[in-house]
Amino acid sequence: MDKYYGKELIIDLSGCDIAKFTRKSIREYCQNICDIIEIEKDKLTWSENSSSAVQFIKTSNITINTVASEKTAYINVFSCKEFNGVVVMSYTRSWFRGTVEQTQVITRI
Repeated sequence: MDKYYGKELIIDLSGCDIAKFTRKSIREYCQNICDIIEIEKDKLTWSENSSSAVQFIKTSNITINTVASEKTAYINVFSCKEFNGVVVMSYTRSWFRGTVEQTQVITRI
């Protein structure tokens, strides 16, 4: 691989604890993920009238989309900096107290 532009980890969760779908909880989740992958966070932006968010990081972004009525969460972690996807997936599953339905890793080249 001549050029490496990053990695995106996609995680789909079901059966989540919807108490974790608050802005306070999602803000804390974003901070913890940034600490885990050792990346500096930038601006956190919320979608209007929901607990879905985009956490900009110095090398890309983390997106969180939640659906309380379905108890589902859809998380994407994209970074130009290498990170341990297994650790991030495990932490995410534990944080939202859900079941991982699907994961995918995309390497950007």
